Amino acid sequence: MTWEFTRVARIEQNLQRWYSLVTLTKAGVEESFFLKFGAVQPTQAEAAAAGTDLALRKNLDEARTIPRILSRQEFMERFTAAELAGVIAAVPATPAIAVFLKRLELFDNIDLDSDPIRLGVQAVRTASIITVARALQVLA
Repeated sequence: MTWEFTRVARIEQNLQRWYSLVTLTKAGVEESFFLKFGAVQPTQAEAAAAGTDLALRKNLDEARTIPRILSRQEFMERFTAAELAGVIAAVPATPAIAVFLKRLELFDNIDLDSDPIRLGVQAVRTASIITVARALQVLA
């Protein structure tokens, strides 16, 4: 379920500032929001563009609040066999990777947004086992 811009209900001035009242819809339910424009009266198109932008921002904000949880197996399957071999080989020389692997043993579920997981993947990247692009893929 995502927010969608529905319409500009009205544009009005209050205390020398212009506002538009826009309506967004999510799951068939309408909700109205005031958007501030400042001293210049917005056009209908500008108010509609601001309403569309608000819907996109609300969708992005809500997407970030949804926990991204994987099983330990699902998380480990994000790495190739060669990458996993590199991680294991790096344990004696890289304490941060040893801590990362120990934490993985303790977790049943992996929260991709948690600090221990993000720092662990960063340690694997810092050890040049994976690239920045691969680290982003693993955490996506």
